Amino acid sequence: MSLPDGWTPISSKDMRKGFAQLADQMADSAEGKRVWERLVDKAEVYMRAGEQLTVQARAGTVPRSAAEGQTLCQMLADTLSQVAKRPLTTHECGLVDVAGVPTLVVDQEALVAGRRTVQVWLEREAGTLLQFTMNCKDENVTLRRKELNDIVEQ
Repeated sequence: MSLPDGWTPISSKDMRKGFAQLADQMADSAEGKRVWERLVDKAEVYMRAGEQLTVQARAGTVPRSAAEGQTLCQMLADTLSQVAKRPLTTHECGLVDVAGVPTLVVDQEALVAGRRTVQVWLEREAGTLLQFTMNCKDENVTLRRKELNDIVEQ
């Protein structure tokens, strides 16, 4: 995987120590803590100027139809809104074609105000997802989405 200049690898141990603002928001949420642990478990994490890119292989599949995609998108929106304890805006969620590969793209308001979380899920091999998660500032979302698409298309 080739990353644009400036991304620095961060250990999962450091990830567990950091992000005090997010931890404060999830202090009394068991589900939030489980979500956070899944996000950093066996993940490659990179930081640049306060923004984060996480790449993680995990068990799963990309939805096979638009209807399955819609169901998954609704479940993700509901779960993250429960973690945030407020409704989060979903800007985009659904199946798209990236470099000839069916992928799920999720672009949603992040748990921290003023930030967005963009995910791209693609099936690396049968039953294994490669999940890219970009957490960025609202004002950078267009540029970061382009970078994320470039990374995924490689």
